Amino acid sequence: MLLLFTAVAERNTLALVLVHHFRKADGADPYDAVSGSSGLTAAADATLVLTGERQQMSASLALTGRTIREHELALAFSDPGTWSLLGDGAQVRRSDCEREALTVLQVHGPMTPSEYAHVTGRKHTSVKVELNRMD
Repeated sequence: MLLLFTAVAERNTLALVLVHHFRKADGADPYDAVSGSSGLTAAADATLVLTGERQQMSASLALTGRTIREHELALAFSDPGTWSLLGDGAQVRRSDCEREALTVLQVHGPMTPSEYAHVTGRKHTSVKVELNRMD
């Protein structure tokens, strides 16, 4: 069926957007959530998967396709009924601790947890626990 839509779009120089639903089971890969066989996402020129948290009014938009590099965007729902782009999904999800660690490592280069604790003025045991969480 999807190949029929693809043929019609190519023959008439059209862009078609098909909306499909998720399956109920969660998957590690956002594209696994698309209901149906993997042929469904393989036949499309691009696949966008929108997932979100209703209570937090935020969402993630995973994109992949033949001419699109695979990436994820973070979105926030705002009034009146619009989505706002927050940025790259992985960067937006980073904790304050992760942001600090990246900044320190960019400035000082690779270091041990002891060196990191000394540079940041924090306790060595706390630093080891936080860095292990980031793994």
